Amino acid sequence: MINELRQGLEQAGTWPKYREELKAFRELYGPPLDKMQSFAHDELGIRDSPAKSTFQRLTEAVDKAPDWKHVHLFVRICVRHAENEKDGMQGAGAHLDEVLALWKGAFVRLGGKLPVNPASPAPVQAAAAVAPAVVSFSGPPPSRPAPPWTASWRWIRERPKKVTIPAAVALAALVLGAGAYALIDTGQDSKGTVKTEGVLPGSTPSKAAPSKSSVAQPFIDSVIEWSNDEHPDATPEDPNTHVRVYDNYKEGTGTNTHTYVWKESIRVKCQVTGGRLKNLGDYYSGPKPHRDRIWYRMDTGEWAPAVYVDTGKSSLPTCSTADS
Repeated sequence: MINELRQGLEQAGTWPKYREELKAFRELYGPPLDKMQSFAHDELGIRDSPAKSTFQRLTEAVDKAPDWKHVHLFVRICVRHAENEKDGMQGAGAHLDEVLALWKGAFVRLGGKLPVNPASPAPVQAAAAVAPAVVSFSGPPPSRPAPPWTASWRWIRERPKKVTIPAAVALAALVLGAGAYALIDTGQDSKGTVKTEGVLPGSTPSKAAPSKSSVAQPFIDSVIEWSNDEHPDATPEDPNTHVRVYDNYKEGTGTNTHTYVWKESIRVKCQVTGGRLKNLGDYYSGPKPHRDRIWYRMDTGEWAPAVYVDTGKSSLPTCSTADS
């Protein structure tokens, strides 16, 4: 498998040739096209695998880079199928990383762009990093400084009795004063409420610290993957191939604000349920069960019906009140 694949991909100098190699690879090792989706679900545990039409388009002689995440899944399915069903291919899964590396290398060489995970944290600048203090646990633990009244108490104990009583009274007054100060000092309870008990008249209680701001949900690069008409003879002029987005997702409201076509990219970050129901066409081949009444919040502030959008994820976080 490895040597033949390497030779074929080295000779693939165009996207149509690359896609032709994908077709040949599936015919040699993979299941039939109409079994790809169910095989991914049953054998790889992928709940939201693309439909047959998506895998079919990967192997069409189109001079355009395919979606890498679909190529990645396509190859995984073929390798697992070969390991399970093809004679002499037991143990093929052990070479999956090497096989994927060959496909990935040819993909990048032809100018394909690999997806970037938007949720990955930005690298921390070295200049802003602060080295943690090094703590040594060898030897005896460091001694804590003695309270300031310790020396006074020791002095009282060592003095004659005639001076001990007045000095002890003075020290007691000092300790009581410190305790009173601690009681007067204000703080916050576990809910962040300013405590005012014991505040002297004319004094100002301390202010509650501002709460930490919530972390914003990242937008996810997505694509219009399905439409109401995915028939091979459909043309871009056919309105059933268009996907419309709206300014509102609720039933009985909303205005169509923009229209997208197959393979156009959008960015979304969260989802709502219970939205407007979209009637799907006879040639719709999106994921099953359908994502009926689920809508995605776009970075433009518009709403896209989830039945047509591939985010690469089975679901998204629920939109906050501010978003919805």
